[in-house]
Amino acid sequence: MQKSLAQRIHDILAKRQEEITNFPEAGDDLKVSLRNSQYEMFPLKEAMAIKEDYPQVWGLGGNVLGGRSFAALTPIAERGGNTETPGEERAVRRREAWAARHFKDFRAAGVIAQVKWLTVGSRGIDHMRKVIQEEKDKLEEKGERITPNPCWDGYEAIGLKPNGDPNCVPLKTLDKINNILDRGC
Repeated sequence: MQKSLAQRIHDILAKRQEEITNFPEAGDDLKVSLRNSQYEMFPLKEAMAIKEDYPQVWGLGGNVLGGRSFAALTPIAERGGNTETPGEERAVRRREAWAARHFKDFRAAGVIAQVKWLTVGSRGIDHMRKVIQEEKDKLEEKGERITPNPCWDGYEAIGLKPNGDPNCVPLKTLDKINNILDRGC
């Protein structure tokens, strides 16, 4: 049985709609990648240095999802921003949506959260660096700088405890959280 002209046009348009990436915004058709993002990427090396050398500053902003996103976005950034898997595309799309909501955050917690999502906020990278340096200086003045890798093997620092110590979470727990989040996204 032959389809009507209207049905054939509908099928063609539906197939084309499935092929459109809708990235970075609805109706756009760019490859899903950090390179095509609407939001400037925070330098990966600077982000890694904060995470490793100043875990207390790293713990000021974001949450488990921010840490998970940093882990997911790092290999993409290391390759120049190109995605290779559907999971990486989802990570970049989540970054785009997150950045749209938090682009104007400018205080320490918001700036660090932006760093974890490898996003430069509305006030620019110079403002972010200034805020981060102020937080580093506070730690140095108090003599409270924590040495890199404050947690023991098999654990990762996710935020801070009320007393200021790093909150060390087992990597197995983080893996379970990541699996749950992957199923829900």
